[in-house]
Amino acid sequence: MVIRNKTARRLSVRIPRWANKRAVQVKLGTERLSPSWLGNYVILDTIRPGDRVTITFPMVTTTERYTLKWKLNQLWQESTDPGSDWTNPTPTTYTMTFKGNTLVNVTPRDGGKGLPLYARKVMLEGTVAPMKTVTRFVADTTP
Repeated sequence: MVIRNKTARRLSVRIPRWANKRAVQVKLGTERLSPSWLGNYVILDTIRPGDRVTITFPMVTTTERYTLKWKLNQLWQESTDPGSDWTNPTPTTYTMTFKGNTLVNVTPRDGGKGLPLYARKVMLEGTVAPMKTVTRFVADTTP
């Protein structure tokens, strides 16, 4: 992330919860800084107009498993009481792969006619997050 400061004297940037705080690198221009932290926020107290702040951290890939309480074709029962004589069917366990906060793959895949959700092979195999340039203006709320 690159921040080009216009007029701020202090900067607070939220870092994702999954990021390793020890791996976060902060540069002011070309100078590497050791910023202060407040929870998941990097705090920079001494920035000046025109400063360029660069914040980087490694992308993290995690795998999580979730089991549905009901069979997929009985999902409607999730919000109803099936009665005391109902026996729990064999539920499906899904393995989900995340890159940061983004779900990039789910297995097993639904064999039905639905869309192939979360089939993001490019994101799964890539090592660098896709970059997007946006312009944001933030006003200082202090008088």
